[in-house]
This record gives sequence, structure tokens and C-alpha cells, in this order.
Amino acid sequence: MTTNTAFLWLSAGITAFAGGLAMQGADFGEQAWLLSRASGLAAYALLSASVVLGLLLSTRTAKHVMPARVAGDLHTFLSVLSIVFLGLHGGALLFDGFFHYTLLSLVIPFVSPSNPFWTGLGVIGGWATAVVTASVRVRKQIGYANWRRLHYVSFLAWALSLVHGMTAGTDTALAPVQVLYIGSAALVTGLLMLRLLARPAAKAARAVPAGERGSISRAA
Repeated sequence: MTTNTAFLWLSAGITAFAGGLAMQGADFGEQAWLLSRASGLAAYALLSASVVLGLLLSTRTAKHVMPARVAGDLHTFLSVLSIVFLGLHGGALLFDGFFHYTLLSLVIPFVSPSNPFWTGLGVIGGWATAVVTASVRVRKQIGYANWRRLHYVSFLAWALSLVHGMTAGTDTALAPVQVLYIGSAALVTGLLMLRLLARPAAKAARAVPAGERGSISRAA
């Protein structure tokens, strides 16, 4: 996915949210709440898939499944699509007639009319996801090294989204949702540990002079 395409998808998410804001006050009964719950779970699933794929790319495991370029484009696509569903998740709450969400309560942490602390963590996670996803547009301007450091915020965004879903979500007790949360947490944690363990070995290999590497290889 090119950065222009990613920007278009991100714009679509913002437009969807703005459309919801414009229609605020319409009575959709429970449909708004159901849409918010469903889109929230979808956003988390997509974000988890993006983080998993990013870890597979960083550990070079993805090359055994698909070409690196395809994996990279899919990683960006999943990130942007998670923002679109995140916009639906928040925008649908503007239609909810029970809690009476406002724009400010959706974009400012810890002022939500429902579960303000846990929802606030979700708001921070949403902003973090948006910043990391949008950073692809300024990767050249800020430098690749700085962009990679900023990319670590994606782990914070994912963790906050998981905590938000488990604490503020009304579907946490459902078996499929528990499988989603536990399975994604186990997968991300396992891949992150693999990445951390592989890094010292990679540094040690780079520290060995090229001539010595060949000697070691022939000796093996």
C-alpha cells in the first residue's frame, strides 16, 4: 500500500467519524450501541493482526509466508483499516441515547460518561494508533531511525486497547471474545519475546568480521 492510499483510508475513517458527529442526536435505539461494540472488536482484531505481522516482519519470519513487500503493504493496510473501524466505534456512540457521549468525551481521555478511566485508556490507545499509522506520511521527513523509534508506540497502543476492551467492553465474558483477547495477547507476547531474544544474537553476528564469519561457517 502506498502512503497516498494509506492517507485515503485514514481520511475515510475521519470522514466516517465526522458523519457520525453531524448526525448526532438521531435516535437509533440499540443499533448504535451494537455497532459500536462490533466495530470496537473489529478494530482491536485488526490492530492485533497488524502488530503480529509487524513482529513477523521484524524477526524476518514473515518471509517464510509471503514476500516482504506484500507483508509490509498488508501491515500498513491493517493499521489503517483498524483506524477506520475505530472511527466507527467512537462515531456510533454519538447516536447512543443512554450514555449521551459527546465529541469531547470521545477524544479527551478520562471524561467519558461510562467507565471514564478504562475508556480513557482506550482513547489514549486510539490516539497512539492514529499517530503511528499517520507517521508513514512523514517517514522521510523525520528519518527512518526516528520513525522506527516512534513505531514502538504501537505496542503501547495495542496494550491499552486490550486493557480497554477487557475492562470497559460489555462482551468480555463471551467465549469468542475471550479467545480473541487471550489468543492475541499470547501471540504478541510470544513474538515480542522472540524478537528480544533474537536481537543480541543478531548484534553478535554483525560484530564478527566478515572473514571470521566465513571461517566459522566452513568449520561448522
